[in-house]
Amino acid sequence: MRFTSRGVARDPEPWLSEDGNYRAPDENHRPAPWAIKRMPYHWAPRPEYNVPVNPILVDIRIYRAARREMNNPKGWEHVLRKFERAIKGTSGPWTDATAEHVVHARKVLTHLANLEALHG
Repeated sequence: MRFTSRGVARDPEPWLSEDGNYRAPDENHRPAPWAIKRMPYHWAPRPEYNVPVNPILVDIRIYRAARREMNNPKGWEHVLRKFERAIKGTSGPWTDATAEHVVHARKVLTHLANLEALHG
């Protein structure tokens, strides 16, 4: 499964017309007035654009932001070690995370730590 650490991804064309065509919203987040006059549209975002959020990565983003605000940022290697210690316990901060969340977060954090080591 695919996850994100930010808010849920949105369908770029969530409005569906009676003839089965999707339309992007205008600046008011609605179908354009001229399109509505032609035929009715209803809100029908496509499910493939609704990416679930990984709660572990959300917490890590919050942790990293707090460290930057304290003017004491920690590298991804540190975050990866902290993550590995936290998931070994049975009462850690992510007791509601699934095994899929853990595998995904480990893959993302390992990749970021490797990139940081490579590029400094």
